Amino acid sequence: MSVVEIKDVAKQFGDVRAVDGVSLQISTGEFLVILGPSGCGKTTLMRLVAGLEQPSHGEIWIGDRNMNGLPPRMRQIAMVFQSYALYPHMSVYQNIAFPLKAKRQELSKVERDEKVHQAAAMVSIGHLLSRKPRQLSGGERQRVAIARALVTEPMVLLLDEPLSNLDAKLRAAARDELKEFQRRLGITTIFVTHDQVEAMGLGDRIVVMESGKVQQIGTPQAIYDDPDNTFVATFLGSPSMNLLPTDHYELGFRPEHFLPATRVDGSDSIKFTFHVKRVEYLGSDRLLYGFVDGFPETSLTLAKLPISVDDPVEVGSSYEFAVRNLAIKRFDKESGLRWDGGKS
Repeated sequence: MSVVEIKDVAKQFGDVRAVDGVSLQISTGEFLVILGPSGCGKTTLMRLVAGLEQPSHGEIWIGDRNMNGLPPRMRQIAMVFQSYALYPHMSVYQNIAFPLKAKRQELSKVERDEKVHQAAAMVSIGHLLSRKPRQLSGGERQRVAIARALVTEPMVLLLDEPLSNLDAKLRAAARDELKEFQRRLGITTIFVTHDQVEAMGLGDRIVVMESGKVQQIGTPQAIYDDPDNTFVATFLGSPSMNLLPTDHYELGFRPEHFLPATRVDGSDSIKFTFHVKRVEYLGSDRLLYGFVDGFPETSLTLAKLPISVDDPVEVGSSYEFAVRNLAIKRFDKESGLRWDGGKS
């Protein structure tokens, strides 16, 4: 069952088409990530779902109701912003309780207290209810913001880059916590980010956006393995996919699939002479930067190899490398689209 359905939605700001004909269906309990660079339209799309903006064209449905024209309070959604937007003069308890006071329906103090404690328990901050936001860590503030969103028991939870203010170590822990409680509660969640690591780690499905349009929708692994176009191929993956230009198309392959020829079955692969210009060590792996014979040196090519005495590599030397045919993607040079209907 689709909890959220976005039907051919567009949003125009003057001459700028921030969202351009987007259609999506988001299922009950799904964790959907909208991924893209700054200015791609992902936050505008979330604001349209939330009711903070109204579409110039198309429809947004939540449950069995058309949301067009309805204000946020009537949409059974809750939103967590990048800044968390906690009230500094209020305690954690008061911050979580605030949406309940703002709702038109009357709740008794006992009912309100029960809902606040339930929401706090969901994200393990029951022991922090008497504190003020300034007394909390970044991760604790994030959990307060999520508890405040959950206290109204929304059908859909909207998260707008909620991890971006955390340092790298805390961000990884917060991802795990967020995914765990989302699975436990089964709440339908839409998460906006520009960070591909967050997208790959959190999403049941990822929607990749660029220039207001959806470029591809799929599971994290499917999008990584089978990008529909060169934008997705180079945006998702760190380091990104190698692209080598030929007369009519571009050859694409991931750095981890570019291996010494001795490691690849020669009957089922394409071989290249690889000139190594620089080696970067990353603990268990190393990145080899260089170029391939027959292609411009400006077409920087990367190989990602595990640290191993079996594969000694020297800067300035050339080696025979290969890629299995199944790992090679071909993209049209003009449109950037995958050949053969998006499949290799």
